[in-house]
Amino acid sequence: MTMATATPLHRFVEQVGALYRKDKLSDVTIVIGDVEIPAHRVILAQRCKHFEVMFGQGAVDANSRIELLNTPIDGFNAVLKWIYTSSIELISVENASEVIRVAQMLHIEELVDLVIEWFKQNCRVETVCFILNEAVRLSLNGLTTFAIQCLRNPPCEVLKHATFAALSPEALNKVLVECILEAPYSDIFRAVLNWMRANPAKRDNFPDIMKNVPLSSITLQDVAAVPADVIDPQVIVDLVREQQVAGGPLYVLKYENLALYGSNVTIDGKTALFQPAYVSAHRIDAEGILIDLGRRFMLNLLRMVVLGSYGSYMISVSEDNVSWTQVINHSKYKCRGNQTLYFKARPVRYIRIQGTASPDPLFSISHFEAYHTVRPFF
Repeated sequence: MTMATATPLHRFVEQVGALYRKDKLSDVTIVIGDVEIPAHRVILAQRCKHFEVMFGQGAVDANSRIELLNTPIDGFNAVLKWIYTSSIELISVENASEVIRVAQMLHIEELVDLVIEWFKQNCRVETVCFILNEAVRLSLNGLTTFAIQCLRNPPCEVLKHATFAALSPEALNKVLVECILEAPYSDIFRAVLNWMRANPAKRDNFPDIMKNVPLSSITLQDVAAVPADVIDPQVIVDLVREQQVAGGPLYVLKYENLALYGSNVTIDGKTALFQPAYVSAHRIDAEGILIDLGRRFMLNLLRMVVLGSYGSYMISVSEDNVSWTQVINHSKYKCRGNQTLYFKARPVRYIRIQGTASPDPLFSISHFEAYHTVRPFF
């Protein structure tokens, strides 16, 4: 007696795949616009949750027609081919976007995950904005987070790339609210302004978008380029007043030692050009060390070296040398050596370091540095 040989799996897959868009034994017709596509209920139901539920409820009889509205024909053909063959060819972001929309509509999670992985592998400067659009449109939170992370590296290239203008208003607001771009705020402002010029039909979205742009770091000349009905007039009045009092716009320079930008230091009433590597010292009972950065910068990180056996100190900051905010209080600690000091990011021009205790007559520091960083710290 001879035993029957089983058909190899790959051969079986080929045979099922051969039924793709074929009339042979088809028992349902899918209609998209003027196009009619023959299909097989058992294959559709086995591979697609949407069709399984539809056929299981008896909503479609044999040889019935299923009309799919607002469905891209190329995207559906690619999804249908995957249903029959378990293979798919994604050739562009636009093609992948159509496929993932259809896959999500038909509740094919396996295919949605496959396209998401393809998006991640093909996320580059020229594609990231399109990918973010699709992620936001389809509420794909994981892909949205991934695309926003990609926007940060390198942000300047993305801001200047032509595809930035293709962002949807929803995606652009996501970028401005959730993505702390490692780029000057002035570059972000100009990129948003260019986006507005490229999208006049989306003018109704302009005011909401401008609410998420950090205007305090923008010159009044640049703000004047924004259409008058886009920004609340009171915002302009407040901005003018703020910059008049502070002597100019707020500068946001990330990862640069801002103490090197022509700063002055005042100790015991004597002012000199600040030299970060030099020793600055004051008597414990004196007013402290006052550093004037020369202009307003966004700051959230200070570094310095406390000299001697130890020293206790407090640090306050100000925009105008009148109103002060304490950001560091180490008056109860005996500090020595390298100090790395984080605080909530804020506009700063003046920094006052007040020694509160030291075994020596003088509280002394050297190698003072001031930064703005958006990198996480622990």
